[in-house]
Amino acid sequence: MGKKAARSPLDSLVVSSRTNISIRLFEEIKEKIVSGALPAGYVFPNEIVLSEKLRVGRTTLREAFQALASMGLIRRTKNGTFVEDRKNIAGTTPLSELFKQSEIDDLLEFRVMVEAEIAALAAIRATDEDIATLERCIAKIEESEDDIAEMIQYDTQFHMCLGEASKNQLFVKTIQVIHNSNESMIQGIYERDKKIFKRAQVFHRKILSAIKEHDPLKARDASHQHILDVVKTAG
Repeated sequence: MGKKAARSPLDSLVVSSRTNISIRLFEEIKEKIVSGALPAGYVFPNEIVLSEKLRVGRTTLREAFQALASMGLIRRTKNGTFVEDRKNIAGTTPLSELFKQSEIDDLLEFRVMVEAEIAALAAIRATDEDIATLERCIAKIEESEDDIAEMIQYDTQFHMCLGEASKNQLFVKTIQVIHNSNESMIQGIYERDKKIFKRAQVFHRKILSAIKEHDPLKARDASHQHILDVVKTAG
């Protein structure tokens, strides 16, 4: 009886015909690299073999490989196509992917540092319009208390509006990526401790009050306490 062929990490890859095939192939391989299913140094089969295995055209495969290479996830050489070393991948991976890969404790500690400074800058730079927007966000959060998904949506909006009030575009983009990448994690925290919603609103009010007073120290401290409370709940 013949020897059974060893399974490849690519055996479970399925390319959907409902979307652009090269984009879907890129996403599937990227997920396997990011998750570690395709480890650093993995050598892909040659194009002819792999395109037949995946039942896609060689042009489609090349397009996917080109996108992966542009992100620094793979390296193409005369000797073959390899998964890039993890330390090199980290330097080219989009921020949203890094946040998705991060441990919850690391992410929350990062938020403590970043969002406290955003609140401090917002206290210095917020306009009357910014303050009115933040007040509306808090009101919407309170109105949606019985709908966790909607409440999280307005909670995210509140933090994004804080970013806008800081008038620092790097902070704006960072806060957007943090919250958009981790909505499911945030929802899990709120579902685990229903009381955190009430405590979050207390902290939101403290942050807003400090911003109205244009007091960066109070705003920083209130934001710091708010995220630390989430850290405690997540721990």
